[in-house]
Amino acid sequence: MEIRAQVTQYVKDRILASRVAAAESTGSSAPSQLGEEDTVMASPTREATAISSEDAAGTSIHATASKSSKSNLLAGTPGGFQNISVLRTNAMKFLPNHFHKAQLHTLFFLFPDPHFKARKHKARIISPTLLAEYAYVLREGGLIYTVTDVWDLHAWMVEHLVNFKLFKRVEESKLREDGKGDIIDAALRGTEEGRKVERNGGQKWFAAFVRVADEE
Repeated sequence: MEIRAQVTQYVKDRILASRVAAAESTGSSAPSQLGEEDTVMASPTREATAISSEDAAGTSIHATASKSSKSNLLAGTPGGFQNISVLRTNAMKFLPNHFHKAQLHTLFFLFPDPHFKARKHKARIISPTLLAEYAYVLREGGLIYTVTDVWDLHAWMVEHLVNFKLFKRVEESKLREDGKGDIIDAALRGTEEGRKVERNGGQKWFAAFVRVADEE
């Protein structure tokens, strides 16, 4: 989900281009346009996504990649990008209208808007009210990944997630032991925002949380 019309159209164009390129690399056919059923969850942040049981929601493919690197990426992508799509809406307001209870297994909050001013903190993507909605759509054992280059925002997200009774922090080392290292590396370095932070020599802070069982 993306609230900005221009960004939504850009993502639609990139998804379609990726599907066409992936189809050409395998000699199959691809649609000439995205259908209305092509929907995705993301939020009005710099980078925030969700993944359901069948679909990968909200990947970011940027025009700055070289043609050769794009070809290599597309040729080695299972599924031909058929499991990503976009919908123009506001996930912070309408998330439960798009997902039923326990439908998702993963939520990503990657470099969200820090809203530095204190009076704007209520607009941050992690808040007690929104955490209740994330707990509703996330299945038991599901994971939340957060990455930011703003220490104050990292501390804010960790504090609110730790204090929310339906989420428990999971150490990065434990996730890597469980075979989720590729996911962590992609969250840290696989977005344009993450690469920009690295180019500028900035720091990134990572945290992950598991959805625990509802209290009886």
